[in-house]
Amino acid sequence: MNEVNPLREQREYAVQEALERERAAWGELERAATPDNEDESALRVYRERWQEAARTLVTALSALKR
Repeated sequence: MNEVNPLREQREYAVQEALERERAAWGELERAATPDNEDESALRVYRERWQEAARTLVTALSALKR
């Protein structure tokens, strides 16, 4: 019989959500980081968003391991 662990399911969902946010942020950064884009402040904002999303993903994965 398969037991459902609500906490594990919640953590798996958090990982999936964090992964989707990280991928979206990475895509935005890639689109903004074109050779003709000279707006460093905009790139910095996209880079910071991606870094925050990546940190959130790492935190969610660490919680899943516990």
